[in-house]
Amino acid sequence: DIMLNRDEDEPLRLVHSASFLTLDYGGFRTGLGSNLIPFLENDDDAIISFFLETKGDVGQGSVSIRAAILEYLQNIFSSMTVNGVSLKDMTFKYDHDLWKNHDDWPKLDEIRRSGQRIFVFTDRSEFADAEYGFMHNRQVLQENHWEGIDDCVARYMWRSGKVSLPSNDYWTRLFFMNHFCCGSGPESKGNTMGLNLIGGGNNGWGSIYPRIQQCMSNNGGFKPNFIALDWVAQSKEALEIRDYLNFGGKLGTGQTCTRDFHCATSSCNMALGVCQCQQCPINRVTACLGCVSGQYCSSPGVDELNICLHKEGGQSASGPASIPKDSDSPTQSPTAPVMTNQYCGETWPAAVATCNEAVKCPGGNDDCPEGQTCYANLICPPAPTPSPSDPGKPSSSPSYSPSSPSTSDPTRSPIKVGLAQRPNGVGAGAPSPDNDRFCGTDYFQTQANCQTAVPCPQGNHQCDYLGQGFACFPNIVCDVGDGPTPPP
Repeated sequence: DIMLNRDEDEPLRLVHSASFLTLDYGGFRTGLGSNLIPFLENDDDAIISFFLETKGDVGQGSVSIRAAILEYLQNIFSSMTVNGVSLKDMTFKYDHDLWKNHDDWPKLDEIRRSGQRIFVFTDRSEFADAEYGFMHNRQVLQENHWEGIDDCVARYMWRSGKVSLPSNDYWTRLFFMNHFCCGSGPESKGNTMGLNLIGGGNNGWGSIYPRIQQCMSNNGGFKPNFIALDWVAQSKEALEIRDYLNFGGKLGTGQTCTRDFHCATSSCNMALGVCQCQQCPINRVTACLGCVSGQYCSSPGVDELNICLHKEGGQSASGPASIPKDSDSPTQSPTAPVMTNQYCGETWPAAVATCNEAVKCPGGNDDCPEGQTCYANLICPPAPTPSPSDPGKPSSSPSYSPSSPSTSDPTRSPIKVGLAQRPNGVGAGAPSPDNDRFCGTDYFQTQANCQTAVPCPQGNHQCDYLGQGFACFPNIVCDVGDGPTPPP
């Protein structure tokens, strides 16, 4: 939060304001000088975002207060430098010549090469300034309400698909997701910091991941581009969730639990009090929750945790399945036949429809041809292979080719700055009550496998016969073809 206080030597203040208290953390310029500037000077690849909330500018004198705040912001960004370059020259400018031929937000590597690696979003339309790269959040973002994590409801621009900038109304609107549990800091800290917290705590898999699905169900299927958290000192699992959303892999397990809903996988071993993969048959087409593609989840018994086994060979697949960093060794066995689930395409449905011919992108967008995006969590069935004895007959047991896990650093190559928008291009059916609601246990898996999912145009009751954990997910655009018929 920022606030004007003309009684201070630095009138533009960095504050945290609530209805009963305003905490002043010092001058905004001083804060940038002691934190932001050294950070950017030491990391040439860092891309940062400001979300400026303005306090104390409502009521009498609001016009002059806002004009003064804008003048201070412009002065600070013009005069402060990073290795000799002003902050003004480092802000992202959507109308710059570099981006005129872009149909959507540029990729992170493009942003780094451009040098425009500071994004500034403001809550006041008066502060919008294309020359300085200040963007009004209502024109660019959609955001859920910040207070509480039991629901996910609109704060502003809910379900708005495109930006509304003066010279750009076709880029995808970004989703800023708030995830703050409580009204007070101590209460929030108790639910977030510490060991053996249920579901990993407020910043854990059991809290953030189900809430992401709840938000996406409510906002029209938009995946979050930014997730705001309390007590980020304990955010290891939040970073794992970020990587899962960008690159796929598996849902996190191992958190403390007493009920299934405490776990991202919706499966708690009650005897041991630990989240585990969700048991599923070996012939299941979609990925089992808590396992990667090409694996199934087996239960040795109630006194032992469920384990992921490879469908071919039955080897145990213990250990994390997140994409390793450059310095890490692969966590998958080199002999384990695991298919990549990241493919390039102009749109999600195009990548689904042409995945057997599409370029694979284990390293993210950098692996894709110009104009295409890397889509994760895409389950691609192998193309039929003609039998030598009967050239016209597909093979009944197609082989799965192993693929090595990527060694790219996920913090440097996330799939997109803009979200993978709701697809309605190649291969996608028109949104309608007949084909935008499907049964599944997970929003992302249901979207990826909608061709084989059971439609549920009338709601959750049409999924009941599939078993515990299945629900009806709306806003999934899919060409259902000759897929399963919904039950009466």
